[in-house]
Amino acid sequence: MDEIKKLIYEDKKSILVLIPIRLGLDSIQKAYLEQVKFHYQISQNVGIAGGKDHMALYLCGYEETNQRKSGFIYLDPHQI
Repeated sequence: MDEIKKLIYEDKKSILVLIPIRLGLDSIQKAYLEQVKFHYQISQNVGIAGGKDHMALYLCGYEETNQRKSGFIYLDPHQI
């Protein structure tokens, strides 16, 4: 923590923190959805990278509307 504080406050550097976590086997379990949505309210959040064998997704946002197709906004990093 001391090294991180020095980088941020004294050296004025930015830090990207990556947190590995598994939120489900085949899809995100419903118990985690509200917590994942909350992270998109944090201005420093740069998204969530995830996936499984032969499939990867980059969750870059969340849209909650009253329409049937509301939900996570994602990109396929293989197609960009």
